[in-house]
Amino acid sequence: MAERIRRTHEQRQAELERKLQRVKSERKKVEQARRTRRAVILGTTIEAMAEAGDLEAKLAMDKVLAGLTRNQDRKMFDLELLPEGDQPAAKPSVADLEDRVNLAATVWTNELKTAETKGNLTDAIIALETATGELYSGMKQPETRKSYNLGDRPGQRLRAS
Repeated sequence: MAERIRRTHEQRQAELERKLQRVKSERKKVEQARRTRRAVILGTTIEAMAEAGDLEAKLAMDKVLAGLTRNQDRKMFDLELLPEGDQPAAKPSVADLEDRVNLAATVWTNELKTAETKGNLTDAIIALETATGELYSGMKQPETRKSYNLGDRPGQRLRAS
């Protein structure tokens, strides 16, 4: 009798676990469909705006298209295909570079004030300035830039003295 109750309990538990897996699977499918739909809506909206002459939308589209590195994606937009072994690595976005600067600054300020962490911060600022063509907002004062071995032009590194 006890064995039968144990088996019934195990069977019920297994059935509930299968149902839970089905629910999770369905939820994942719904979320993926929503994500895809949002991407389609955003893409068609930006494309329509660009075609209507919106300069910012056109620039956004150009930036997205320029960053396509997979030939199957490039085919969708009738772009020139890249040679198989010569596909460029995706470049980090300005937001990613800003995050890198913020992280490096946090480490430098709050954790370890070492030459290495200061160098990491300088490298992150140079990458951001090179990408944007502008001086990093937190490092515009000449004396501050000099203390981090930064020149007076975006992305310029001074030689260590």
